[in-house]
Amino acid sequence: MEHIACNLCGADKPQFLHQVPDGRRMHQCSACGFVYVTPVPGEQELLDTHEHGYYDSMVGESYESLLSKKQREWRELFSVLAARVPPGPMVEVGCGRGYCSALARDLGWMPIGVDIAKEDIEFARKEHRLGVKHGTLSEACFVGDRFHAVVMWSVVEHLADPAETIREAFRILKPGGVLTVSTCNVLSREAREAGADWRYYTLPGHLCFFAPSTLRRMLEQAGFAVESISGGVAFKSRGMNVLKSIAKFLITWFMTPQAAARLKSRAVGAVAGQATDDENAGENFIVFARKPENNG
Repeated sequence: MEHIACNLCGADKPQFLHQVPDGRRMHQCSACGFVYVTPVPGEQELLDTHEHGYYDSMVGESYESLLSKKQREWRELFSVLAARVPPGPMVEVGCGRGYCSALARDLGWMPIGVDIAKEDIEFARKEHRLGVKHGTLSEACFVGDRFHAVVMWSVVEHLADPAETIREAFRILKPGGVLTVSTCNVLSREAREAGADWRYYTLPGHLCFFAPSTLRRMLEQAGFAVESISGGVAFKSRGMNVLKSIAKFLITWFMTPQAAARLKSRAVGAVAGQATDDENAGENFIVFARKPENNG
C-alpha cells in the first residue's frame, strides 16, 4: 500500500470521509475537494486484481449479461462523438474484452484498445480481431498528434493517477481531436444520501471520484478545452426522478441511438440549461473535451 497526495492539485492534506468493507479509505483533499483513496494498492496488486478481467473477477457478474444495454448506450455516445470529430483513428482506454471497440469499428472508426487485464486483451484479439495493447495508455507509447478521439468511458475512476492518463491522451490526440470521459458524480444527490454505502464507493477497484467541476479542472490543467458536461438532471422530488427514469427507458429502447442522444441533450438543456452544478448533475456524467487546433 502506498500513501499518495491529491492527484488534482498536489496538496497532501487528505481529510478522511469513509471506509468501505474491503478496507479502502476515501479521503477528500482539503485544498481542492478532490475525493480519492489513500493509501492505494501497489502497482503489482492493481495488476493482479485486474488480471482476469474486472467484471468476472471483481464484480462477480458476467460482462456479457450487461452487453445489450451497454451497446445501446455506446451507439448513442458514438453518435455524439461523430458529430464533434469525424470517425478515424481512435483509442479506447480500458477496452476490456473489446466489445465497445468492435462496435466503433462497425460505425466507421479505426479503434485500438489498451487495458491492464491480460485475459480480456487476449479475448479482444481472438474474438474481435482487434488491435489492442496490454498495459496503461502511457505504456502503449503511441505516436503523438495522431488520433481523432480517445474514449475513456467508465474507466477514470479505476486510476490511481488519472492526471497522467489525461495528459497522455492530450499528447496522442491530433489538434482538434476529442477526449470523452464518463464517470460517477461524487457530489450527486445519491452519493450524498448514501454516504459510505454509495454503490460507486463499494465497487471494488475504484480509486478516485470526480465531480463535474474537478474533472473539468483536471482536463483544463492538461490543456483541453472542455466543450460539454452532461449528466442528466437530479430533481429534488423523488416522483420526478421516477418519471425521468421511465422517460429515459422509453427514449432509449424505442428511438434510434442518434435520435435518442439528440432528444436527451435537448431535454437536459431545456430543464437545466448549460450551467448544471455538481449537485444537480445526476449520479453519472460525461465530458467531451477538445485539444485546441493551435496547440504547440
